[in-house]
Amino acid sequence: MGGLLSRDSSKLSTADERHLARKCKTVATAYSKCHKANPKEPQACNNLQTSLVMCYAADLCKEASEAHQKCYMSVINTGYYQGRRACELEVDGLKKCLSKCK
Repeated sequence: MGGLLSRDSSKLSTADERHLARKCKTVATAYSKCHKANPKEPQACNNLQTSLVMCYAADLCKEASEAHQKCYMSVINTGYYQGRRACELEVDGLKKCLSKCK
């Protein structure tokens, strides 16, 4: 996970931590391998990082996750969301929310 999300045990139960680890294992492994394979070009792993953020946020940050999903679906279906062609603001919101889970 590359320190993307560290959790305080008082905020998540052990069962919740295990659930997230299982749920996000594939993308977490891919992200870790990408980072190891591209040490001089971490931006090569941006899409995997976003996928990992989305995986964790789906359970931990419902409101921010819903905002991102709304943007994502609009961009997929129409090419735009509120005049933008990407959902960077929503991804930043997911990251901000997850950082509060530390």
